[in-house]
Amino acid sequence: MRIMEREESASWNPRASRRALAVVAIIVVAHFLLLFLAESIPSQKFLFLFFFLSLVIFPGFILAKILFPVARFYLKLLISFILGTALFFVLLIIFSVLDLDIFYLSIVGPLLTIALSLYLYYGSFSGFEFPNNQPLSRPVMILMVIILIFISIITLVVGDPLLYTGDSPDNIAYIRAITRSHEVFPSQFIYKDGGMLTRDIRRGLLHGMWGAINTATSRTDVLPIWPFLSWIGSIFVLLGIFCLGVQFFKSQGIGIFAVILYLLFYQGGLAGHQLILNAYSFFFAKSYLFAFFSLLILYLRTDRKEILLMTIISSFAAVGTHVSYIMILLFIAFVLSIMEWFQAGRESRGRLLTRTFPLLFGSIALVNLPYLLIRYFRDYNPANEIHTHVQGMLFFTENLAVVNPILFFQQTGHLMIVALFAVVILWRSSRNNRNLRSILGLVAAVYILAFNPLWVPIIMDKITYLIVRFSVAAPSMLVVAYLTNRLWLRSRGRIDYPSRPLTALGWLIVLVLLVPGIISNFSGFAYGGKPRDIRESRSCLELSGLYSAINRNIPAGSVIASDPITSYGILAFTDQYVVCTYDQHSTPNDSTAVDRIIACRDIYLPGATCGEKIRTLEEYEADYVVINGRIPTYVRSQYWRPDRKSAEANALELSQCGESFNLLFSSESLYLFEYTGSRDTDAENTTGTTGEQPHFVLEKFSGDYGQLTESGTEGIFIRSWGQESYRIARGDTLRIYVDWVTSGIDEPGSYIIYVRFDTGFEKGPLYSDRYGKIYRKTIEKIKGETYRFRNDFLPFEGIYPPDTWTPGSVSRQYIDVSIPGHIARGVYTISIKMDNAPHYSNLVMRDLLRDDDFYDGPDLMTVEIE
Repeated sequence: MRIMEREESASWNPRASRRALAVVAIIVVAHFLLLFLAESIPSQKFLFLFFFLSLVIFPGFILAKILFPVARFYLKLLISFILGTALFFVLLIIFSVLDLDIFYLSIVGPLLTIALSLYLYYGSFSGFEFPNNQPLSRPVMILMVIILIFISIITLVVGDPLLYTGDSPDNIAYIRAITRSHEVFPSQFIYKDGGMLTRDIRRGLLHGMWGAINTATSRTDVLPIWPFLSWIGSIFVLLGIFCLGVQFFKSQGIGIFAVILYLLFYQGGLAGHQLILNAYSFFFAKSYLFAFFSLLILYLRTDRKEILLMTIISSFAAVGTHVSYIMILLFIAFVLSIMEWFQAGRESRGRLLTRTFPLLFGSIALVNLPYLLIRYFRDYNPANEIHTHVQGMLFFTENLAVVNPILFFQQTGHLMIVALFAVVILWRSSRNNRNLRSILGLVAAVYILAFNPLWVPIIMDKITYLIVRFSVAAPSMLVVAYLTNRLWLRSRGRIDYPSRPLTALGWLIVLVLLVPGIISNFSGFAYGGKPRDIRESRSCLELSGLYSAINRNIPAGSVIASDPITSYGILAFTDQYVVCTYDQHSTPNDSTAVDRIIACRDIYLPGATCGEKIRTLEEYEADYVVINGRIPTYVRSQYWRPDRKSAEANALELSQCGESFNLLFSSESLYLFEYTGSRDTDAENTTGTTGEQPHFVLEKFSGDYGQLTESGTEGIFIRSWGQESYRIARGDTLRIYVDWVTSGIDEPGSYIIYVRFDTGFEKGPLYSDRYGKIYRKTIEKIKGETYRFRNDFLPFEGIYPPDTWTPGSVSRQYIDVSIPGHIARGVYTISIKMDNAPHYSNLVMRDLLRDDDFYDGPDLMTVEIE
């Protein structure tokens, strides 16, 4: 009866509706004026933010007022965002199917807003009131304002360092391609006339929405508005977590504490870049995911059609943002449905099976199927070997594996571990709290999915490392917030559960796992000081002069050959195409990805003639070459990266190729050449080396390979080695050399060299080789010093990798190893190993327990570190 009274009080209010209609009229008029005058308005940021509000938030807000008129502002804001996004996504699908110019979305959107406002004015409806529809308490409001100011400073003022090898240039490039092409899914993105090779199923409707809004600003550049995407994503992800806490546990305190835990632990917390990562589609979609959580449980309990509608709309927004969420959402819906069925009464179980569950799963499938079919049949053809191999797994036997726990817990910090203990500590006391038991069951289900050696091998060939991302299916930050709240209340004697032993265990787990993480947020704060300086030194913004030169001198739509690390910067900040892209960022459809990466390397390859370089350019119809020697040595790539020396040598070689190349730009080891198309026969065989082999090829080996030291990769051996010094101080650099030789032709691959330093430490009576790594790491934590460190290198920076080695040729590589300042003093053994490694490492159990792990190579040298 009370609910009915509330619904009647929430019905049509003529005065409020007239006011809303007037506001709509003002905003729509302003929208069309700004759209018409966009080219003459200097601030792209202002235009983008206004069009985001007018095209997404405002129509969503009117829909929210129709469906949930008395929802509190924070709830209504989240609902407005979801509804506005979903409405925009529907329009994008229609425009994609009809192949329409997305600029016209900025005209259709306001017309729909007018239609919705007229329905709000004339319609007859009662709406629905959320349970726990509480006004914000003053302390929570203050904390929310502080958090909002904090994330605004981080995302808008400090901003994204735009790392060479991060996802930011990748995402910026795609949004720019949409803005330039006016297509929802650009038919030409990375490669000119690339067709299916440039269709990227990872890029969804969210990118189309950003591209359409940016198109309305009449600009192509995405960099000025990029910080807004991180800011918007961060606001709504955190708002989704807060609303989830309010709806699940009827507590604003737990909700705001969950927000704080998320900030401190997910993706490295404040020592990582998680606020910046919220611009990326997978992380951005968490806002819809958390809303889906809240709405799903509410629908399972009430069977209300309004809640079902919002549930499936949330699922559509999440799947449209990142396609992998269809698996995650169905997994969540399945687990929570099972938990609800077990906890329901006998009469309710029949209703759940015959009505609630079929409607839920049928609606989710029906709403998302059109988009999934469009993307699958038009844009998906998994053929890129970089993506299709098994990676990110922990193997027990050849056929039994689970998700690599290191990767899994990197996603959530230590929160997922604490959440697992919460299942044990709170399970018995949750028998009278259906929401809590459901969410604890979900935590357990995620662990069963990720760490079931009988189940994982069945699916790992299908979705490989994406299994790791199922960690988002359990809102562990909320579980940890609730656990901490219960422990605090129990310690103060305000509740009598959990038991004293479980309370002590809970506090021990929380303190041991969470306190070090909190400390690391301050010691490794990523948005200022030295960590920020280090990240900025790896930024593709360091090449701003190059981008300006390209935009000044090269016609839009040209093809540029460069190293793979630089390529996405070219795509992100110019309107050009490239020959190759960076390893794991390459499009899953691209069956030519490795071939293109290797082909671009051939331009840099020592000993390559002018004719060979020219033939590569002509094969891929490239008219320009970028030579980048500025990439810092600690920026790594799977296949290859240029260093300063090879880049400068290559630039010299191109300038000596007669009239074939014209230098357009040069600045501190950064060059832009134009291939003129003229073929100088005399210069075609010119090479920058004095002989047929590069200068680091010493001699031929004709002895017995069985007498050489195995490198760890079949067919590749270490003939000899040496070091510059046998004593070195911490913080200095030690130069060593290794002479490599191969007995046969090696396949192109992601070769990597592991150089590891080990010293002895005191081993007590509890030490055993079977768990030596855990013992060592424990001692290191206690004593505050480390006894092992490792540096990883590409063979000759990938410029001269094993697949280019002539069998029997001995090649000497000099390696400079930086000695950390925090390690223990002592005599260290140096071991070296070479491997052909996937993007995400596969491990075996001994790699987690024993010191003689995957990275263990032959011991070659010793050095005393002072």
